[in-house]
Amino acid sequence: MDETEFREMFKNQIPLKCAFYKLILSSRGECKHTRKANLAERDAVGCMNTLGHDKCVHFTQQMSEFAKFALKKTDDAPLTHAQLLKVQQGSLEGIRAESGLSETDILELIVAAEDKYGKIENMPFEQIARAITQVKIRNRKHSK
Repeated sequence: MDETEFREMFKNQIPLKCAFYKLILSSRGECKHTRKANLAERDAVGCMNTLGHDKCVHFTQQMSEFAKFALKKTDDAPLTHAQLLKVQQGSLEGIRAESGLSETDILELIVAAEDKYGKIENMPFEQIARAITQVKIRNRKHSK
């Protein structure tokens, strides 16, 4: 199967790719609106909630943009896999710590935080940035 066929099959099986798929596949987050699939020996995570998907995408975009300073990122290149994991995990942990919210489900936490702060842009970014910088991503050791 070539890459084009894979992408077409992926799109048919999972029309909305979960914005937190890296976090979920690494067992660092959970959401009841996801659907996991194994396509051509690759793991994939889809979102089954259209409105929730839009909220998660917006949240991830806002946090990624905000976190560039905390990550000492000066270029416009996309975040690396490790940086995105740090942003997503750290922002969720920062919101839980600062707001006192206890939701473990990603979408439920984002919705509860929006209810508390009015909108994503009003969330306590200084505290979230601190949480992002404290996330430790374990490097895989490659054997030769």
